Amino acid sequence: MAGEPSRKKVLFILHNHPSVQPGGSEVYTLNAHARLRDSAEFESVVVARVEPRDGERADSRFTQLPDDPDQYLVEIEIFNALKRKPNFFPRST
Repeated sequence: MAGEPSRKKVLFILHNHPSVQPGGSEVYTLNAHARLRDSAEFESVVVARVEPRDGERADSRFTQLPDDPDQYLVEIEIFNALKRKPNFFPRST
C-alpha cells in the first residue's frame, strides 16, 4: 500500500542446511530467520548448500522447501570438484 514503509530484506547463505547436516551456526541462522520472517520489519530468505544425491539431478539446482517458501536448497558438488583439482589446496613443504 502507498505510504507504508517497505520491509528490509535479509538473505542468509548457509554452507549446509540443518535438515541435512545439523550444526550450531545452521540452527542459529534458522532461528534468526524465523524471528525476522515473523516480524513486520523484515523479509528473510535462507539459501543453503546441499550435496547432490548420488545419481540424481534435479531440473533446477535450487529447490524451495515446502514447509517454508522462504528457504531454498542449492545443490553444489564441492567434494568431488576438489578431488578433480588436486592443486586446489597446495601442500606446504
